[in-house]
Amino acid sequence: SRAQHEMLQRAKKTDEALRVLEGEKESAERAHTASAAKVATQDKQLRTFLDANEALEADLRRQLARVAQLERRKQEQEAEQSTIEAYYQARLDEMQAQYDRLLSEIDDSKREAQKKVYSAFDDDAKIVPDRQ
Repeated sequence: SRAQHEMLQRAKKTDEALRVLEGEKESAERAHTASAAKVATQDKQLRTFLDANEALEADLRRQLARVAQLERRKQEQEAEQSTIEAYYQARLDEMQAQYDRLLSEIDDSKREAQKKVYSAFDDDAKIVPDRQ
């Protein structure tokens, strides 16, 4: 009976140890399941982030291409504006020179006319001749 008692005690200890191990196993499995769910969630978040990042990169590339295109167009317009300004400045200079020549010719004609008119008069005359 003593041997039976010892066997019973050993069986109880073994059963208790088995229950403890099963509890630890269940805890470990729950922790593993929770960790797997957490990893799956993080993986999904990472994929979402990477997809969003790729979309943002593509959008940024399009925007940079548009900026480069606008910059080229701006430079073309500035060059065109400079050409137009140079053309009109040259036309203005030409017209100003022509205007100055015409004024000079008018002034010369006025002086010639005054010389002709006043050359008939004698500044030293004592009386003004009669007009007839």
